[in-house]
Amino acid sequence: MLTIRLLGLSGGDGGWYENDWGERKGFGKFKLFHDSYYDEDKFENGVELGITREQEYTELVISLKSKSFQIDTLDYYKTEVFIKK
Repeated sequence: MLTIRLLGLSGGDGGWYENDWGERKGFGKFKLFHDSYYDEDKFENGVELGITREQEYTELVISLKSKSFQIDTLDYYKTEVFIKK
């Protein structure tokens, strides 16, 4: 049996991390969340200065409408910050 609890992803490797999950909101309607990070080391003249972190976050609603799906974006942002070591 397939349930919304099985639709998701969580993991990371090599500076990347992602966590996706969903919630059933009613018959044929689901709210999905995507949250990911990527950390990249920054060097200058061989000296590590810190990391640059990119984050991306999305909230979607997927609805079944007359044999087709409708996807609406509720929230989206992408940021990049420098974290000094």
